Amino acid sequence: MKTNIKTIAKVILVAITIFLTTTISSCSKDDNNPTTTPTPVVYEEENFLNEYLLTSGLQFRRNISADNYRLIEYLEFSASQKGKITSVSFKVPATSTLNPVIITIVDLETGLTIKEISTSSSDYTAGTTKTVAVSPPIELPQYKRYKLGMISKSSYEYRRLDGENIVYPIQAGNIKIWGFSETDINTSLNSNNRSHYYGDFSFTFQRTE
Repeated sequence: MKTNIKTIAKVILVAITIFLTTTISSCSKDDNNPTTTPTPVVYEEENFLNEYLLTSGLQFRRNISADNYRLIEYLEFSASQKGKITSVSFKVPATSTLNPVIITIVDLETGLTIKEISTSSSDYTAGTTKTVAVSPPIELPQYKRYKLGMISKSSYEYRRLDGENIVYPIQAGNIKIWGFSETDINTSLNSNNRSHYYGDFSFTFQRTE
């Protein structure tokens, strides 16, 4: 009987030893391999303008400068992926004290201006691209439409040299361009212009998802 008790005790002792050894080993492995947090994806910034001009067939024709110029130039756009506008850019061929450049971003559905950036003539150089950071960045949900506008008394005229209309929409990276239009500041009359673009004005987009 005593022999059986000793045997059982040895078996229990061995089982306990194995259990403790396995547990300690497992804990040690867990300590050496802590759970890591995945590194978030950071997408590159992109500007749609060059691809838009290339795809549309628009080519530079001439410079326009007029003190009585009263049109707001608009590009209608949407983001194909959720992201944000981090800066706006423009370039004009001439500068004067009468020519502040105003960039606007308008919610197409409500007509409300969600951002307006005005740059005085002393803060940019004719013929050179001026980039202005947007702080905080403007969040763009997927597919929602906006208008990017420029008010200036000086601009570049682009048009299709074959006289044909531009086929919209145009996909330029993660930005889709739906059309170009002009609004008279004095009368608020809108007109679509499918063969021209008066610029340069654009923005930098960064995808977030």
